[in-house]
Amino acid sequence: MKLEVDTIKLKESGESISKLADDLDTNFTGLFKRVLNVREDQIWRGKSADEYVRSVTSSKDQYFDYASTLKVLGEYMKEYAEQLESATTGNESEEL
Repeated sequence: MKLEVDTIKLKESGESISKLADDLDTNFTGLFKRVLNVREDQIWRGKSADEYVRSVTSSKDQYFDYASTLKVLGEYMKEYAEQLESATTGNESEEL
């Protein structure tokens, strides 16, 4: 059995995922900043606003963990592509 892997696409995909994870982290930061300022900006006041802010911020860590996990996945994909390249350098006819 022969396994063919496009390491260039694998690396590019890993880089894209890592960049998107960074962007997602930045967007989450902005989102939570706005949510925390809902009351201060007087966009929404009262008990329901307090409950909303408390509800949203209680899961804040999960959002950032998700972005972090995606970043790790992207980095892993890049490393895996590099390992495949180094394992097959000079052995193009060798099966993995």
